[in-house]
Amino acid sequence: MQIIAQAYPNREVVGIDARTVIKQHGSLHCLTMQFPQGVLVNNP
Repeated sequence: MQIIAQAYPNREVVGIDARTVIKQHGSLHCLTMQFPQGVLVNNP
């Protein structure tokens, strides 16, 4: 996280515990890559 924070000094770096997903042979990319465009956007 320190290396990422150095690369993006004006951003907040937030760590996410992904151990459960990794144990199931995946990662955060695997959880989000199948969302169709617009699904995560709040539309009033």
